[in-house]
Order: sequence, then C-alpha cells, then structure tokens
Amino acid sequence: MLHAHDLPSAARLRQLPDAATSQPPPRTTVRAHARLRAADYDDGLLATAGPVMAGAYASALAITAFTFVSHGEALFAVTISSVFGAVYFTIAFLILYVRRHRDSRWRTDGREKHAHEVAIYTGSIGRTEALLQMTIVPLAVVAAFSGFALIWIMARPFP
Repeated sequence: MLHAHDLPSAARLRQLPDAATSQPPPRTTVRAHARLRAADYDDGLLATAGPVMAGAYASALAITAFTFVSHGEALFAVTISSVFGAVYFTIAFLILYVRRHRDSRWRTDGREKHAHEVAIYTGSIGRTEALLQMTIVPLAVVAAFSGFALIWIMARPFP
C-alpha cells in the first residue's frame, strides 16, 4: 500500500529532470562470447569422462541382462534401454563432431587439456574434481545395479 511519506516532496520533484529532456543511462556492451568463455576450448574432460560414462552405462545394462536372462520382459526393457543409450551417446558424439569441424571459436590446440584447473560457467575447479563430478553418478549406478543383481540372485528361489 502506498503511503504519503513514500511519495517524493514537491522540492524533490522540482530537482528531477523532465522525462523528455533526460538522457537514458548509458548502455553497457556485453560481449556474447565473454559469457561462453568456459566453453570455447576443448579442455579434454569429455575425452576422459565420456568413455567412462558410456562404459558404466553398458556395464549396468550387461549386469541387468545377465541377471534377468530368463525373463523375456526384462530383456525387452534392457533392449529398449540399450537403444536409448546408443542414441544418447551418438547424439552427444555428433554434436561434438559438428562443433569441432564447424565452430570457429572451438580451439583444440591442447593448452587447456593439461591444465590443473578447468573453467566452468560458475568459475573454475580442479581437473580431478571435474572428472569426479562427471563420473560419480554413472559409477554409482553400476555399483547399485551390481548390488541389486547380487540380491536378486541370492534371494530368488531355485526350481
């Protein structure tokens, strides 16, 4: 709710410039590529973590397939998941391939591939931390699938 003490006084209104004669504040120019600074070079993280993530996905599916080898419905689900995984990693590979060959900002000179710190959109972190952040969830999923498979094999009744 607006109160009388919130309104400017008559003296303050006389000090304010006219809207027609006032100049807008100067615009600051923001370079579009400055915001993309962390993504315009190849830091080598995906070359290291990509195969680990794909291998973890394949391992989880293999564990599931071997666990439920006698159940047709489960194998059908594993097949669908395998197709999804193939599409997922193929699209990521194609995007990187197109970027490497068509984007003139993308540098692969190798200086950043051996740096101890990598730049991300919110700052910079160590290379080991970045690799750990990229691979911890896929590796945890493989460990969980292994545990579920072990429980399933040990708890199922044998005919």
